[in-house]
Amino acid sequence: EWEYRELTTNEDGKRVEQIRTKRYKDEIFKAESRLIDYGDGIPMGKYVYPFYCTLGPGLPGSFKSKGVQASNDKWQAEILYSVTAEVEMAGVEAVLKASQYITVCESLPMTQVEQEQINMSRKVKFCCCIPRGDVLLGAWLDKKAFVAGELAQLHLDVKNNSSIDIESFGIK
Repeated sequence: EWEYRELTTNEDGKRVEQIRTKRYKDEIFKAESRLIDYGDGIPMGKYVYPFYCTLGPGLPGSFKSKGVQASNDKWQAEILYSVTAEVEMAGVEAVLKASQYITVCESLPMTQVEQEQINMSRKVKFCCCIPRGDVLLGAWLDKKAFVAGELAQLHLDVKNNSSIDIESFGIK
């Protein structure tokens, strides 16, 4: 869902800016299966039916986010998955139906990904204008993809070629 601005002409012939909303919904995966059939009906009692479903390869992971563009137009996006169980009876539309959202985690490549290093340099100035040398920074992670609970190692290579001591480092 996203907002966009549209210039239209009103009944008086004046140009008016209107904020409109677009919505898009697509079903990318659907699987239906009958768990069990009782020819004479389900006898009284409590029953548990095991259910298995293989998700198709390449499905995107569950996701939800929203934000604001530079034009102040709002947007939001989400990828949702759900499982629905339904009791069916001949001649009756919907006897009992229950749905539950599930979280799908997208498959991540678990092999080492080539390191990507970021290098930056800044001139150090004292009292806003007196040059004191350069500080060079190189930073990289072991890999680009991680799973929940995995340790992400950040490597820093700092060269202080200035006459000012570096007191601390921060990570944001």
